[in-house]
Amino acid sequence: MVSVANVFNQGADIGAMGAATQLVLPGKISLFILVFGVGSLAGVLLVPYSTYAKYQALESKRQWHGNHLEWIINAREMRTNCSSMKRPQQLVAEPALFAR
Repeated sequence: MVSVANVFNQGADIGAMGAATQLVLPGKISLFILVFGVGSLAGVLLVPYSTYAKYQALESKRQWHGNHLEWIINAREMRTNCSSMKRPQQLVAEPALFAR
């Protein structure tokens, strides 16, 4: 059952990649889907798992550091923006918003 789900998931991913490529490049979507499908199949059959695992480990490490640094930068920007904001002296609520 997992294999069937993976086949449908891979097909949806390849179809989305073909549709996205059609937005950027002129051509038929079926041609792009065929190219991505053949490329994916060739990658699975021709690339040894040890090579794939090495690059996958490097990518996951890079993503974690990238996300971590992005989070720190966003937190600093939020702190800077919030400290420079001026607060209103009083908040006024519309009576119609709270009427039942």
